[in-house]
Amino acid sequence: MGEDGGAQELASLAAAVHGGQRAAEEELVRRLTRPLRMMFRMRRVPAVQIDDLVQETLMIVLRRLRSEGLQDLEALQAFTEATAMNVMIGEFRKQSRRQELLDKHGEMLEPAPELPPEHVLTHHELTGAVRQSVSELKQARDQQLLREYYLNDIDKPQLCAQMSVSAAHFDRILFNARERLRALLSRRGVQELP
Repeated sequence: MGEDGGAQELASLAAAVHGGQRAAEEELVRRLTRPLRMMFRMRRVPAVQIDDLVQETLMIVLRRLRSEGLQDLEALQAFTEATAMNVMIGEFRKQSRRQELLDKHGEMLEPAPELPPEHVLTHHELTGAVRQSVSELKQARDQQLLREYYLNDIDKPQLCAQMSVSAAHFDRILFNARERLRALLSRRGVQELP
């Protein structure tokens, strides 16, 4: 696991983590993540589980370093590897117990009840709700921007020139206008913008 940095560098990062340095935590996580992923891959852990196991391992290691630290800071690599193995074994045991319960009692489980169908707005209803919500926005600039950009298909560079704003400022204005529109639509029962 030590290919990304020597034991002494990891030890100094561990000491800094114990001292409460947030940047040291981020650097330690960066250095340990790749070797942990490789370790789990070598042990043939399914790819969909690797990120969760890495995250759980790192959380345990950081928790330990923040609270008690390690007596032998140069043993951080060994502690991390042992923690990873314990996390992996714990996950396999949990899956095994789940499978055993399903095998024994699976027939007793009832399927989840079917949920009532959601009310789906027609295109006409949705368009009407959007137009009405746009007209109810308090800022005229929001109304104009949303109409021009979404309903009249005027492109961003042209609108930036009309409004005399930079592209970045335009993005902020558009984001805020969309958020205000989303809140109004939410009150009408529309959860997602088209």
